[in-house]
Amino acid sequence: MKNLMKYDPATGVEKPYPSSPNEYREYHGKVAWLYNPYTGVQRNAMDVGSDILGLLLLDEEPKENAKTEEYTPLTKQKLFDGVVLSKLTGTPIAEIKKDSYGYWRKSTYDDAGRVLTYEDSGGFWHKTTYNEAGQVLTYEESGGFWYKFTYDHTGMEVAYKNSYSEGT
Repeated sequence: MKNLMKYDPATGVEKPYPSSPNEYREYHGKVAWLYNPYTGVQRNAMDVGSDILGLLLLDEEPKENAKTEEYTPLTKQKLFDGVVLSKLTGTPIAEIKKDSYGYWRKSTYDDAGRVLTYEDSGGFWHKTTYNEAGQVLTYEESGGFWYKFTYDHTGMEVAYKNSYSEGT
């Protein structure tokens, strides 16, 4: 990564310390990167689950006139076979996807399209809960890793606990 981070990947707060991604990982240890450190945008729970330490995040600026598409379960998940749509909103609430090698994955969603549970044929799973504002309250996965978040009345994150600091 060439550029310095603008936001703390664990909290989303501006001006992280240290601001070099490798130095940050060394200084803070195994902290989940819940925010994109270059844009400050909260990462999708599935992205965090598959890349907890943010090793796959790119620091490149978007090219001029480049078309960008925001990943959401609403835009991507509808394309798979085996999708169950909500009768109320038409959004995906469950999905089973199989590939030609016999690998499968199952996901469930709330009516806003947020991932609630994920499970795959390799034994990996995770589940996420959200508050009324759509913010992540809890995240836990098959390896024993978990996070719990607390927000104030304005929606700002004020505290979090995780399995690394609390033990499993």
